[in-house]
Amino acid sequence: MQENTKAPEVKLFDIGAADIKENVPEYDDKKDPLESPKCILNLVHNDVILPPLNKNRDIADPLNDKEWMLIPISFDGPVKRKAMSGTECWHYDGHINTCVVTLMQKESS
Repeated sequence: MQENTKAPEVKLFDIGAADIKENVPEYDDKKDPLESPKCILNLVHNDVILPPLNKNRDIADPLNDKEWMLIPISFDGPVKRKAMSGTECWHYDGHINTCVVTLMQKESS
């Protein structure tokens, strides 16, 4: 008998209650905010990541950010570390296409 298994559907934003395995402890307003857990997001770039998309969800012109309607980003992590103060830090890497960073650098100079 053949088993009918279906591959999981991949969505652009695929976050659900079952996907969250841990929660950050609830914030206590009375504590010093510098003693609370931290979340650090590093943005990194690579040409392997899908470039920005236009309104038709086709690849947009990498030199014309006015066409960009969606900038794909891929996250990994968290990597949990302790700061020198002993505070828990969660590090995530957000991967974007290099053309986004190149244009940001060009426009900021």
